[in-house]
Amino acid sequence: MQSKNFYRFVNLLIVVLLALSANAVVHASTHAAVAQAPTLTFNPIADAYVISTSASSNFGTATNLRVDSSPVTRSYLRFTVTGVGTGTVQSAVLRIYANSANTTGFAVHSVADNTWTENGITYTNSPAVGSVISNSTAFSAGAWVSVDVTSYVKADGTCNLAIDTSNTTNTSLSSREAGANAPQLVVTLAGTGGATSTPTPGSTSTATKTPAATATSGGSGTVTFNPAADSYVISTSASSNFGTALNLRVDSSPITRSYLRFVVSGLPGGSIQSAILRIYANSANTTGFAVHSVADNTWTETGITYTNSPAIGSVINNSAAFNGGAWVAVDVTNYIKAAGTYNLAVDSTNTTNTSLGSREAGANAPQLVVTTGGSGGPTSTPVPTLAATNTKVATTQPTATNTPVNTATNTPVVTATNTPVVTATKTSVPTATSTVSATCSPVLLTKGPTLIFTGDNTKMRVFWQWTSNATFQMEWGTSTSYGSGNVAVNPSNTTTHLYQYVISGLTPGTKYYYEVAVGTQCSGGTFYAAPAANASSVKFTSYGDTRTNGSVHNGIAGQVDALFASDPAFQTLNLNVGDWVSADSESAWTGEWFVSSYTNLRKQDANLADIGIRGNHEGAATLWKQYWPEPFQSGGFYWSFDYGPMHVVMLDSYTAYTVGSAQYNWLKADLAASTKLWKIVMIHEPGYSANGGHADNTTVQIALQPLFVQYGVAMVLSGHNHYYARAVVNGVVHLTVGGGGAPLYTPASGQPYVVTYIKAYSFGEFSISGNTLTAKIVNNSGVTIDTFTITK
Repeated sequence: MQSKNFYRFVNLLIVVLLALSANAVVHASTHAAVAQAPTLTFNPIADAYVISTSASSNFGTATNLRVDSSPVTRSYLRFTVTGVGTGTVQSAVLRIYANSANTTGFAVHSVADNTWTENGITYTNSPAVGSVISNSTAFSAGAWVSVDVTSYVKADGTCNLAIDTSNTTNTSLSSREAGANAPQLVVTLAGTGGATSTPTPGSTSTATKTPAATATSGGSGTVTFNPAADSYVISTSASSNFGTALNLRVDSSPITRSYLRFVVSGLPGGSIQSAILRIYANSANTTGFAVHSVADNTWTETGITYTNSPAIGSVINNSAAFNGGAWVAVDVTNYIKAAGTYNLAVDSTNTTNTSLGSREAGANAPQLVVTTGGSGGPTSTPVPTLAATNTKVATTQPTATNTPVNTATNTPVVTATNTPVVTATKTSVPTATSTVSATCSPVLLTKGPTLIFTGDNTKMRVFWQWTSNATFQMEWGTSTSYGSGNVAVNPSNTTTHLYQYVISGLTPGTKYYYEVAVGTQCSGGTFYAAPAANASSVKFTSYGDTRTNGSVHNGIAGQVDALFASDPAFQTLNLNVGDWVSADSESAWTGEWFVSSYTNLRKQDANLADIGIRGNHEGAATLWKQYWPEPFQSGGFYWSFDYGPMHVVMLDSYTAYTVGSAQYNWLKADLAASTKLWKIVMIHEPGYSANGGHADNTTVQIALQPLFVQYGVAMVLSGHNHYYARAVVNGVVHLTVGGGGAPLYTPASGQPYVVTYIKAYSFGEFSISGNTLTAKIVNNSGVTIDTFTITK
């Protein structure tokens, strides 16, 4: 061994001496770049557009981004840059695929705010845009548009960008959901030392006498890609899509597998030396998972379900067992051979429902780490005959860490090749956010936490207010140890210190625990994710007109709390029929709803999704919309959603709904499109009640009742009159459930269609099972005052 090392050292010494000798006789030199600067290509981890005419709408899952000056429409993108390390960014170029043309181009702005979310951003809550980084030129449809953003992208980290235009043309650009045409941030690093001077051999020195690597190296580098799309599918929710979830999942019972798509591009020169799939494990698995090839490239992130999921191919490789809170790496080099689009599937033989980070998880998004080396490695000339062992210098192939040639023997490095060092450690390894301490002290938040159903059975919005701007840590999971998610949440409104976060990736019908914490203080609760789309049963409650007498409302809330404590199937949602407070003012909300002593109401808010409609006392509903952000249709406070076996329609009494109006046309189309057996409609002002406080609304009778009959609406829930009444009109049950706390009215007798009425503070319990709906109305003393059934 000593002899071998001795000759190796002698060979290297000769190389150095020959190089010095050559330099001594050089009369001219040519400059050749012997190392190609590594290029890193990133897809966005989040993007969305916002539009002023749909100020409360979110377009985070759209396959396009948009810009327009009238109405004001702009797009937001977030990139996580890794792999720069201590290197220098030579250039950074934003590339966006144009689906349509624009004769003036668009501007790219910096965005300082990093708190916006892809599925939560709207025009109303969108962050302010900063100065213009650069502008694109005019462009045609069907082409890539490039904008230099080098002045903004300087190092590893998160970059938020906004795009707008002065042009009045509504311009479509591809979003990250567009797959191969997803936006790109292409970052090129400067070589370590740049171009070098290659000596021109003179008469005393020929090229064949220098055993150094020649300048024909193809370059090397490590590029990290995030998925262009990912989702999981589950056999027990075969028609459900989980494409926007914060997690991926694998399980063998029920069968649960995940799909990922990577677009590999912008690789440094040379062949692929290694490709490693890295996935962050939120929970443990004692056997690990398998990574399969997938030939089908047609699935989409927001469209894939278990039913339509593509077949999986052979196993590429398997992971080892792993713990939660750690990165899991699987070598997929035998599958990733060149630039292109690659689809993968991940499954497990383990019966443990295992949670993995999805691309929506930000820093914990999956990664495909591709390392390239020279094409065949640098070439070398024969070694002088002095090397008796014929050991060749500079023939060591670049390793996965891309260290300089000859480092295996720890001998001095021949720097003439100046190959840039891009080691695996330069790809930043995202770390898991620290878990909220189990010893945190319960704290009473200024407002909330409040649960708000989003209309999606895999999501739940959590809202709260604090005394100042801070960073909260939010955790959730299927037990008090949480584990399904852990994120940092900053204020959504820094003026009023409001916070909100949409938990995604929930399993329908599953109970979840959640907690928000600041420092050592925390608050939280539990909830059930909405039922699966094919569920045939569900339970829920309803009441409204909770204004003025907050203590009465707190008593009603206590009855509801006791109900879902005794029957967890009722821990679903409460449908509020309006007049939440006496006025849409901060004093009314603080003094009638978010009172610290209203412990029952606080408990209901934290453990039961309370959603509903606008009443007349909400007026313009500025604060109501802020505290209960719901995905309203453009132009009014109305929307609809499916919830297990029922379709719920929330109408706005204070936006026109006469025949031919926008709300009327929307309602007709919405009811016609729904295939649910149970259709429930909510509108604050009743068409049929016992009068007394307010007369029946004749527009409901004339314009809406025919639609209710035509499309099989089972029940209409209203308030406005502060009592309980039940009317039946052409088979449609109209309930007035306005006994939530407002001063009671005295019902009038002898009203047409009214079956029963009672002056009482009360709420309704509703249970659907198959083709039967059972209702029970309970007063604030816990006494049942009415029951009925509806059969379909």
